[in-house]
Amino acid sequence: MDIKKEFLNINISKKNSEIALLLSTAVLSEIILDREAYYTKNADLKSFTEEILEKDYGEYLFNARPALFARSVKDLREHRKKEIEQFLKIAKNIQKFLMNNVEKDKNDKNKSNNDKEKKSNSNKDVIDAWRAVIES
Repeated sequence: MDIKKEFLNINISKKNSEIALLLSTAVLSEIILDREAYYTKNADLKSFTEEILEKDYGEYLFNARPALFARSVKDLREHRKKEIEQFLKIAKNIQKFLMNNVEKDKNDKNKSNNDKEKKSNSNKDVIDAWRAVIES
């Protein structure tokens, strides 16, 4: 089961806020804890927390990703209990972030495949040129 796909396909509402919380927690773990997937530098996470999570955390949290993850999950849980509308907004922000990155990944893969094809074709051209020299 792909958690990201499931999270992208869920219609986030008050009725399914429990499921949205669980899925958003799983997705946040990948966004925050995985250094290769989205943010390679801890400092880059600051823009994510400000824009997507709508929270301005202290600098000390950006020194350790697990601490940042724990704090963001704690805040999400609190929003769900006390400020459901804010929770729904943040969950939808996370969905938009993922959708934008899924599109970006598709474009990057297509570009990578095109570059590989071009390189392969240029290699064939070089080989054909050498073959013509050798055969003559």
